[in-house]
Amino acid sequence: MWKRVHILVAAMLVIGLLICCTKTGSDRRGGPTTKKKVIFLYPIKIDALEEVERGVREELAQDNIEFGVESAQGNAELFQPTVRAAIRQNPDLLVSIGTQITQTALALEHELTLPPIIFTAVTRPADVLPEDQLSAPRRKNITGITDTPNDMADATLALARKLRPDLRRIGILYTPSEANSVSSMESIRNAAKSTGIEIVTTTTESGPAAATSALLAQNVDLILIPKDKIATGNVPTIVETALRQAREGKVKQPVPVIAMDSGSVTSSENGAVAAASAPYYDIGRDTGKVVRRILSGESPNTIPITGPEKSRTYVNLTSASAFCIKGLKNVFPDAVFNGNEDAALCAAGH
Repeated sequence: MWKRVHILVAAMLVIGLLICCTKTGSDRRGGPTTKKKVIFLYPIKIDALEEVERGVREELAQDNIEFGVESAQGNAELFQPTVRAAIRQNPDLLVSIGTQITQTALALEHELTLPPIIFTAVTRPADVLPEDQLSAPRRKNITGITDTPNDMADATLALARKLRPDLRRIGILYTPSEANSVSSMESIRNAAKSTGIEIVTTTTESGPAAATSALLAQNVDLILIPKDKIATGNVPTIVETALRQAREGKVKQPVPVIAMDSGSVTSSENGAVAAASAPYYDIGRDTGKVVRRILSGESPNTIPITGPEKSRTYVNLTSASAFCIKGLKNVFPDAVFNGNEDAALCAAGH
């Protein structure tokens, strides 16, 4: 009889351990133990934002998560339908990539029951949350990660001056309806006040080629693409317009195009020459860590909003060569490079 009791006790211990393991999960990283659903919300799919998604997915590759994606495809009229489509899938969490789609989701909070939200790659958190909600704890069930390093404006101007030591005038294309575009443009304008550099602006409303031509007609020394979804979605057109005018002799010298996001530089064809940018893949990994915390039970409104401290320099050697700029590996020894100096002819006189 005692033997049977011992066997019964041992069996109960084994069952107890199995139940315990089931409850705590086998994920040593502290991720969710039951399958969770996470949906990425995009205003538009561009390289930098897709790097964020890649970082999130790779950070959470061993976690028990099902991912989905909804994109407005750059059409503002589709922002609300995109958010609604995501909510209909009953996700456990939304990863809202970018300012405008996050604004849209929060605007629907009185109409829909929103799941926890983590915004990411938002230029200025104050564009999506009231000032009194930026610090934790906050009333809204949200937290986030910005893609604006503390040094971004100054680093962008320093980059521009290294590319054009005689820099006097920067032309910026921006979209007035994009808060992220306006805030990043204004940050450059404010930082330039003490440098003697003049900032000239034009909107994207006339189209990327026409807007680029309008800036070139104002004798700018360099063109800057801020954090603007329309402009960054049309980098090849902007670059090709600038190069074509150089080849046709319509400008005194080729006017290089730079950006504020790494994705605009790493484009394989007609990318921007360089950018002082947040490391978007790393932002994705950091976003993934916060996703794990929330899905494991932590409340998003208690998690501080964070962001990268410093920007990195990204250089496209092919584009630089097309704009007649060489030797950038010596100018930016710590930069992330892509392309080849020998892959493009200088546009001047061709």
